[in-house]
Amino acid sequence: MAEHQRRVVPKLPPAFANGLWYLSCLREARALRRALSDVAGTQERLLLATLKRNEDTEYGRRHGFAGISSAKEYRERAPLTDYGDYAEAVKRIGAGEKNVLTSEEALLLEPTSGSTQATKLIPYTRSLKNEFARGIAAWVSDLFSHDSRLMLGSAYWSITPLAYREERTPGASPSVSRQTPSISED
Repeated sequence: MAEHQRRVVPKLPPAFANGLWYLSCLREARALRRALSDVAGTQERLLLATLKRNEDTEYGRRHGFAGISSAKEYRERAPLTDYGDYAEAVKRIGAGEKNVLTSEEALLLEPTSGSTQATKLIPYTRSLKNEFARGIAAWVSDLFSHDSRLMLGSAYWSITPLAYREERTPGASPSVSRQTPSISED
């Protein structure tokens, strides 16, 4: 299509756009309410599904995920760990190795840090991305439900850091590197 023939899509009024967004979030809000009626059962079902998906990974085989049928068994077989216990595995994932910690491909290695340690790289998978989206949908539904005035105006959302640059690991997995924005005085 030629430049001058480009189709113009009208801008939706904020209340209409936010209303559509709210409606698209209702399914996840209902799912969260159902899950809250049996928190322990929901957590155990999610844990067992995650173990099943990852039973053929190196980590899953080491801890016998295939034979785990309860949260109690998981606690007995998988020791408490910290990031240092995963650092080498994450490095191997960054080098392109598959089935180390998760059966899913790492879309990227997301840098994060706490207040006591240096930056850590977290394998970010499609499932993790979907879980974040589900959580945000339930949150947005709750926001709009508790204060419908939020639907009336436009909004600016920023959930990720201000500035970053993408890098590639040796295995070609993206890794996002955070940069602190600089403030210049004129």
